[in-house]
Amino acid sequence: MPDVFAPGTPYTQSVRNTADSRTNYNIQVTNPGGQPQDMNWIGVGQRGTARDGEIFIETAFNRRVDQTSGDQKKYLSDILMALFNRVEGRDPTELNRIEVDKVTDENPGATNTINSMQEVRRMNLPTNPDGSITVRSSAAPGSDEKKAFDKMWQSNYGQIAERVNVEFSVGKQVSQFDIKTTDDLTISYA
Repeated sequence: MPDVFAPGTPYTQSVRNTADSRTNYNIQVTNPGGQPQDMNWIGVGQRGTARDGEIFIETAFNRRVDQTSGDQKKYLSDILMALFNRVEGRDPTELNRIEVDKVTDENPGATNTINSMQEVRRMNLPTNPDGSITVRSSAAPGSDEKKAFDKMWQSNYGQIAERVNVEFSVGKQVSQFDIKTTDDLTISYA
């Protein structure tokens, strides 16, 4: 597990507040020759609550803000698990969900998560009572739902979730994506 917030690294974290069964953190990066800049607002669900086992991403501007390079550069997956494991003391196998509020994805092209979410919405899949669309890894091969799941899995946030799983031994697979009507996204593990 990388020690993202160790003394001497350009990354720092501080508690913003505790609300909605989460501890919310402000992540800052100090770029070469610069002042600390806000980069992420990330929450971790508190034990024994409905949010237990959840990481909540409120903002993630790594691509825009983080100018570190080489061995010091940490990715969103590193930061998420450093908070979950090192700061909160949670075992990676306890992770059940990554929830993203108001998806921002500045990476261009086919893997852009916002573009992928919009494409899935245009597929006319069944919606849940709240208007969200759920696509599962267990969908029948070749079905529209399976194609939609694969599209989301290949998106940037799908790959972040997969890196969290593979690099940090979560021991589960990405099992579903819930695409909310307000461009919120929940990625679940099973």
